[in-house]
Amino acid sequence: MRSRIAMTTHHPRTHRDSFAKPLISPRLVFVMALILATLACACKDDAQGKDTKAKQPIAVPVSVARVEAKTVPLELRGVGTVQPLASVAVTPRAGGMIVRQHVTDGQLVREGDPLFQIDPRPLKARLREAQAVLARDQATLDQARRDMKRLEGLARQAAVSQEQNEKARTDAARLAATVDMDQAAIDSIRLELEYTDVRAPISGQAGKVLVQKGSVVEADDNNNLLLINQISPIAVDFSVPEQHLPSIRERLRQGTPEVLALPTGDSGPPERGVLVAMDNAVDKTTGTIGLRAVFENPEGRLWPGQFTRATLILGSLPLAVVVPSAAVNVGVNGPYCYVLTAAATAELRPVVLGMVLDSESVIASGLNEGETVITQGQLRLKPGTLVNTTQPAAAN
Repeated sequence: MRSRIAMTTHHPRTHRDSFAKPLISPRLVFVMALILATLACACKDDAQGKDTKAKQPIAVPVSVARVEAKTVPLELRGVGTVQPLASVAVTPRAGGMIVRQHVTDGQLVREGDPLFQIDPRPLKARLREAQAVLARDQATLDQARRDMKRLEGLARQAAVSQEQNEKARTDAARLAATVDMDQAAIDSIRLELEYTDVRAPISGQAGKVLVQKGSVVEADDNNNLLLINQISPIAVDFSVPEQHLPSIRERLRQGTPEVLALPTGDSGPPERGVLVAMDNAVDKTTGTIGLRAVFENPEGRLWPGQFTRATLILGSLPLAVVVPSAAVNVGVNGPYCYVLTAAATAELRPVVLGMVLDSESVIASGLNEGETVITQGQLRLKPGTLVNTTQPAAAN
């Protein structure tokens, strides 16, 4: 009984204590709620800041240049090939052994200079023989003419028949023809004898000598002795696009246009020449027209077979709108430029392209003097893109 009473009195006291002391204080609950509210506001502000930063456009770094108006030369450029105005392969016109060689490899020769001497002795012997035959036949002819005159007198006296008289005339005519043939043979041998002295047919630069003293050559056997190229004056052949044909023809009506030529690898001033010829048809495969210019080439800077940069000067264009060629782009609808606006954005501007110079392009329409065009960084642009011209330009 005593233990039951003790247990009965213990449980009510424990129940009272649980209601008397709460587990979490109301003040602590308030503080925690305040902290959570502050964190929620901070997260919201941070998210709003990130959204604002993401919406700000990024400026694209570019390089720019001013649009200028100036006088520019009207020039057409092309790659040309240097060609000799005359190129002669020297071949033997008389046969025999070469007994003298006057020319060496690469020698400059003038027209008429001796090159080789072919042994003339066999031809001189033939010449003496032909002259002896001529003398014999000439004597026979003289006798036949005397006989013809005598028979003519006898025929008038009816001392000889008319048949004998006609035969005398025929014999004299036949011998006269023989004498003419003998004289022609002598002239031929004398001409062949002149050919034993081989001389330069033109002035120019000799190439490699293909025969030497002691070589035996045949007349007209197509074996060249050497090749001579004329180098002063000399020609340059080049081509330009066919759309410039009207301008070239108009310039030719006004006079002879000047042409400049600078050999590949030559850092000196260009050689000056004149346009002398134009092809009579456009090359259908390349769409170009062929031109030929002639240069005096006194120092031999232009060499046969050499590539050179040729520039045809047509005149000048005053107050032309000019931009760097790097500013001109070509799209589906044709050439265009990006223009820098006052708001530091890129504006796509279609243009009509004129002459293209070394590093500049003439704009026929679409741009005005004083505007600013973008020369580098265009691949990252589209109309309205914000640009930054203070940072280094991005490479295209």
